[in-house]
Parts: sequence; C-alpha cells; structure tokens
Amino acid sequence: MNNSNVTDSSTPRVSRAASIVAVAIALGSLCLTAPASAQVVTSSINSNFNGTAIAAGRYIWFNAVFSYSGPTATNVVIRCENQTITFTANAVNYTLNLPDSKITLSTSTSASQATTVFDAMNNNWLTTAPISVSGNVFLGGLSYLVPVNFPGGINPVTWKGDFSADTPNVSLNWKWGAAVYTTFSGDHTQLGAKPLDVSTSQYMNSDHAGTPESFKSFVTGGARGGGGSNFTGSYSGTANVNLTFAVAVESTAWQRIKELYR
Repeated sequence: MNNSNVTDSSTPRVSRAASIVAVAIALGSLCLTAPASAQVVTSSINSNFNGTAIAAGRYIWFNAVFSYSGPTATNVVIRCENQTITFTANAVNYTLNLPDSKITLSTSTSASQATTVFDAMNNNWLTTAPISVSGNVFLGGLSYLVPVNFPGGINPVTWKGDFSADTPNVSLNWKWGAAVYTTFSGDHTQLGAKPLDVSTSQYMNSDHAGTPESFKSFVTGGARGGGGSNFTGSYSGTANVNLTFAVAVESTAWQRIKELYR
C-alpha cells in the first residue's frame, strides 16, 4: 500500500478493516463480490441462397428468429450485438453490418401484447414478448438494397452475432431466413416486423415472426424464398446458444480489506 495516501498511519490494520466492513453493512451490502458480468457467446450460421438470381434495385430482407428455454419467474433481457452477414457474389466480398437487438421476455406481457419497434436513433431492434410463448420470437433483421445483379446459388452466406442475457441458465435456438422484395424500405421503422409466430393484437395472423407486414404484397422469389406467402424465406439450420454468468468479480471493499492484511 502507498503510505503517502494514508492520513492516519497509527490506526490499527484490524480497525481499518472493521471500518470498511461496517461501511459496507451500513450501505446495505453484505456481499463481498460484485454482480457477475454477463457472458457473451459468439454464434454463427452458414447457409446459402437458392438458384434464383436477384436483380439490382431489389431488396433482401434478412431476418432471424429464436426460441427460448430458461427461467420464467422473472423478466429476461437478451441481446444480440455486433451482427454481420458475409457472402461473396460476382467475386466481390460483402460484409453487411446489422442493427443490434434487445429482446425483453416479460412475465407480464401476453402474446397479443407483443411488440417489435425499431429505435432509429440508436440503430436497435426492440422486441417485447411473453417469457412463455409458443413458436419463435423475432431476433433481428436487415433491409438490404441489392447494388448490382446477384447470381443465384450464393454460398456460403454467414450470419454471426454476439449473444448475452442478464439472467443465468438461458438457452436459445436461433436461425435465419432471407426473402426478396420488389418494393421495400431501407427505413426499418416502416417495415412492420412481426414479433411472434402467433397472432398479436397488431398483426392478427399466423405469419412467421419477422414478417415485414407493411410490404408482404411485394415479395418475390430469390435469396431463401420462393415468393407467394413465404415472407421471411426458408430458414437456415438452427444453432444453439447457452448463456451463463461469468465468474464474479471481487468488490472494491474486499480488495481493500485484503490490502490491509498484506
């Protein structure tokens, strides 16, 4: 310990330690470890586009969904950040950066009350859904304006993201799709992304989670979809993500007590 920072060098070490503990107790915190930091798990899924070429000027709606398994007694917040989609077309490498996603699984929200909105200021998808729900929940998505003619059969197409949760023992199964639209919007606030597979008060239908309800009539073949009523495109394979807490970090008070006894 640097003695130049000690104002009363005559104070016994035990007394100083006791004082620190007393302050911690007075503050209502008997725990000598700080809350653990959430573990971040990076997960990726490789898939491919079908054989339909995609003309320049059309949009690809990349969308991902997940199913949840874990605690249900309290709200759970799930995040997916640093998301990218990578592929090669016409010998050119593409890396698409996606908005972050925050999903709140709520004990007080029913399926009919589920919502998805896009926070344009923070470039973030915000979904609120019931913690116990049948089917999939919208994870996130990207509206991508095709810059040049893309050939069919692009392979691989890889979606990657960093997953975390504010609650331990959370398990997610996620997958992604991609559909092509002749008319669409690059403004994610205008898409009307459906939050769940099941019917909600806002979207009373059985469309897949992630369906862009505002533009359904403009879907066409390409990417992973065949048009018609396939608004999200066919899904990739599924990846499992298990989220736990990292080892707890020692609190400042506990570090100080150890210093006093060195």
